[in-house]
This record gives sequence, C-alpha cells and structure tokens, in this order.
Amino acid sequence: MNKNRCSPVTLVLSLAIGAFLICAATAQAVAAAGPAASHLTASVRSVQPAVSGLFQVHTPRAWTDALDESGQPGANGVPDFLDSWQAFRAREASAILKNGYAFKTIDEMGDLILYAGALRASSAGPSKVAFEFSQKPGERLLGDLQINAEIDGVGNLGTVRFQSYSEGKGSGKFIQLALLSGEGCSDAGTACVVANGALLEVGVNLSQLLSGSGGFKGVKITTPEDSAAGAIRPMFSSSNADCVVEQGGFKKANCTANDVRLTAIVEGSLEISSGAGCNSNKKCFNNTTGLDTGVSCTGTNGTQGSCTAGNTCYATITFTATGQYIVGPQRYDIGLYIATDTDPNSNGAKSGNCDRFDFPIGTAETTDLDDDDCADVAPGSTPEVDFGPVTIPCIDVKSPGATLDDPPLNTSDGQADVNHCETWANSADGVCGGSADVKAETSSKCFCGLLAGACIAIDDLNNCTTEVCRGNCRPASGTGGSGTICFDNLGCTAPETCRGITLHHDPVTNGTSCGAGGDECNNPFACQNGTCVAGGPKGDGIACGDPSDTTCDNPDTCLAGVCEPNHEPGGDTVPCTTSQGSCDPLEYCDGNGNCPTDFCVGGVVKPS
Repeated sequence: MNKNRCSPVTLVLSLAIGAFLICAATAQAVAAAGPAASHLTASVRSVQPAVSGLFQVHTPRAWTDALDESGQPGANGVPDFLDSWQAFRAREASAILKNGYAFKTIDEMGDLILYAGALRASSAGPSKVAFEFSQKPGERLLGDLQINAEIDGVGNLGTVRFQSYSEGKGSGKFIQLALLSGEGCSDAGTACVVANGALLEVGVNLSQLLSGSGGFKGVKITTPEDSAAGAIRPMFSSSNADCVVEQGGFKKANCTANDVRLTAIVEGSLEISSGAGCNSNKKCFNNTTGLDTGVSCTGTNGTQGSCTAGNTCYATITFTATGQYIVGPQRYDIGLYIATDTDPNSNGAKSGNCDRFDFPIGTAETTDLDDDDCADVAPGSTPEVDFGPVTIPCIDVKSPGATLDDPPLNTSDGQADVNHCETWANSADGVCGGSADVKAETSSKCFCGLLAGACIAIDDLNNCTTEVCRGNCRPASGTGGSGTICFDNLGCTAPETCRGITLHHDPVTNGTSCGAGGDECNNPFACQNGTCVAGGPKGDGIACGDPSDTTCDNPDTCLAGVCEPNHEPGGDTVPCTTSQGSCDPLEYCDGNGNCPTDFCVGGVVKPS
C-alpha cells in the first residue's frame, strides 16, 4: 500500500465510476454537464476507471496517482487515495436515480463505504444539494443519514454537513457528524465531498463514522430543480433452485423466441473468485440429478475420484461477469438462468438446477415500466448487466457454436461450458418481486445457449502446458493500444481494456520434469516445447547395477540406455584362484561373474 496516501482514509467518491453509474441521466442533463460529463452514458464495466477528464488532480488536493491497480508503480488515472478499483467493481448494493446514484461496497480494509452523486444545479446562483439515506423508506429511524451541500453563486462548494438522526425526548433531531468547507475530506478521512465537473459526489465510511449503522434501504437526492428517490438494492440478486421448466411450470421449454439474448461476456469483466481456476475446488456431483452433494473430492476432473458410487468428481468455478444483451421488442421482468448442475438432461439451463438473476432497475438501458421490483428493457436496446457470483461444474462437452438442442459432442474447446437461458414477460403485470419470481410467460418466451466469451480454462492434464486466458490491452475501438498482455483488466492503462481474451496452452520451461521417471541409465521424461518427451539414455560407461570389482565381475556400466553386466570374458579360461595342492587346483571364472569354490572328498576335488 502507498504509504503516502491519506491514511487512515478508506473511502473515495470522486471517481469516474460515479459518472458511469448515472446511466439514467437525461440527454439534456448530459449535454448541460459539458465535456467533462460526455462519458456519462458509458457502460459501468466496459470502461476503465477514471477516464481522463472526469477527474483531475488540482492543488490543494492531496490525492495523487502513482500506483497502478495492482499496487505497482505506474499511473493509471485512479487517485491512490483509493484502496483499489476492486472496491467499486465489488459494490454490493446500489440505487440508480434519474440524475444521481448511490451504492455501498466493502473496501479492502473491510469497511462498509457509501457513495452517492448527483448532477448538481447550474452555477446561475446559490444552490443546495441534499442526500437523505433511510433504513426504512417513509419512516425516520435512529442512524438515518443526511448530507447537505451548499453551492455559491458561481458554482463553488461551500459548507457541507454530514448529520445522523438521533432520537431524543419528544422528537428526534439530526446531530452533526462532520462539517466540511469546500472540497476535501474530514480529518479522519471518514467523510468526503468533491465537485467533479457537473457532478457533486459524496462518500462516507459507514464502519467508522456511523458504527453499527449503515443498513440503508432507500435514498433521496434533492436539488432546487428536481428530486428523485429510489431503493438501494443488492447488485447481485439471485436465487438457486429451478431452471426454466420448473420455474414456469411447463412440461417442456421450447424457448423458440429470441426477444432478449445474452450474446457474450464483456471483455475484461469475468472475475474468478474461487482460487486459481477450475481445479481449485472439486466436488462430488450426483450422476442422476447432476447436483453438488457438498462433498469435496480428489481425482481427475470428470472421474469418480474419491466420490462414492453414483457420484462423479468435478472441479468447480465461481465467477462474476457482465453480460452483453441484445433486445428486440420491449419486454418485462427479465431473468437470467445459469445452469449449476452437470446438465444430466443435456438441455443446459432449460431444466434442472440453476442460479437465477433479475436485472437491477436503472442500469444502462434497463428501467421499471410496470411498477414492480424487476427491470424491464426497451425495444432495440443493448444493455450490459452484471451477474454472479455463480458456481458451476467445470464440464466441457460442447464444441464452440453448438446449441443446446444439439446432442453432446465429443469435440471441445478446453473451456468450461456456461449454459444459460433468458426469460421474460410480454406484458406488464407489476407482480415481480426479484430473482425468485423471474420466469418465462410461456414455454416459448425464453432464449438459451452456450455463453460465448466466458474463457474459463479446464486443465488438459498436460504437465508441459499451462492453461491461461489472456488478451491484449487495446482501446474500445479495438485498434492500436499498447498490445501489453493482460488478464482481465490488470495491466492496462485507461482508457485501454483487456480485449481479445482467448484460451492459450502456454508451454512450461523446457527441461521441466513431466512425471515419467528415468533410471540409472536413462534421463527422466522432460518437457520440450509443450510436449513430454523421453529424456534419452545417459552416456555409455556410466556405472550402474552391481558395483563390485573382482577378477570375475567388474562394475556394471550403461550401454545405449541399458545397464549391462560387465563380467570378465573367457569363462573357464580365466583363473580366479591359485592352486594349493593336489586337492586344490586352480579355479576359473564361470562366465557369470562368479569364481567357484572347491573342497576335497577322498582326495578328489569336487566343485561347489
């Protein structure tokens, strides 16, 4: 960690993510925001943080930019005041309003951080912006938070008050937590405010400033010109249970419509959260139901391993990602199903066990058209929506481009199959309450397939290669860029992202042992350009076998990879003892490395 950052500050607010999240801002508001806000309609996950122009470091701010996202030297456009960009990517709950946003996240210090931003009033005269965070919308409770910011006639920030609701005798009142004058942070770094171009952004470390509070469910942002309120909902809302058939109560899911289609994963958005990859966590799956039994196992992926009879050992992978969708007509209560079983019915996410996700309301190109808790999509839109975390078995039985109606194919692409289905309703009914309710209106109102772009490598059991998904740093246009090898978004400089991510089988260092052992006359098997090859014989004449050195048996030596006995040639023509008399004549080598012994019986020599 950079020792020069504003310790113990663990929150930040003035980052481009704030601007990106205001996806619902009107075109007029964006235009009024000027050049600095021209990126407001950009996708949250497809753009690197802090695009140049959205955040500028000016004196007297102490925020600097000296580290990259990995904590290594190298400017990346993100102030080092941040703990990490991961804190923003891992936001746990959010509310997207007409001209503002709010979200909560856990930073790398384990603190709960609250962020909010609003398109502020024009600089035509004095103005105010008020943020109200409630634990129970419509009712004021102990620990509710208010932030009031004053703006002078030329648009400069004045006094900013951070207040918490405190119950007292007769009636409650707000007590002051922090008081700021202009941009900056409190001395303890627990409350901050910044006028970031057309945005006014605030941040609070709830773990420190409001210890024991922070379970906010609602937010309201008010300016003299407008007021907007919304619910702070979990970013990743999922239910693990039925797939399309079971959830919809159908005998069979035809899924012949394609009104809403998940087409790919946004490059750079896939994040694996269960160790290094597919071999980090192996579980026994029931062969009949395809379900995880909860029992860990050992063995090669897809074998019985240490599982009991009727179960098979599979590696699993847990990940989050951002999906790219294509929408035809306007549709309601969109649901995403990801198969979490081993697909024993060979129909992907149509039946069996799935994780279900609903769309969060108010992200890019999603809205609430029927006044319920599930997002709807406008005709012709192309939303990008986060989903996960989801855990799937690492199975690769389909070839690239195969549909779920195809029988399982023997060819594979070396990557885990991510089976998905999207569901929707054709009409507004206003009865959807979240991921537990999303379903197909009829058995045809769904689209299923294998998710393209989900590069999750499965070990090919070749000890001479390493499976890795990587791309190159390039701008959104796909041309130019540094060409630096990247994994996810690590290693790229804004506004580049990691693009063209594909599976590679990289050879390990030549000479690396690959399992098959050698012997005293042969070198062990070793890797050569990704292939395990025989090490070849050691040099002729190298000692091996029996090391004894006698008249009849010299030390054994290697010859063309074989340990050859080095017996004295000549058999019974080579003497190996001396005569001791008539009962003890000379003995000769027997040709097998031995010198016979003798004894006398009645004065006659008898061989042993």
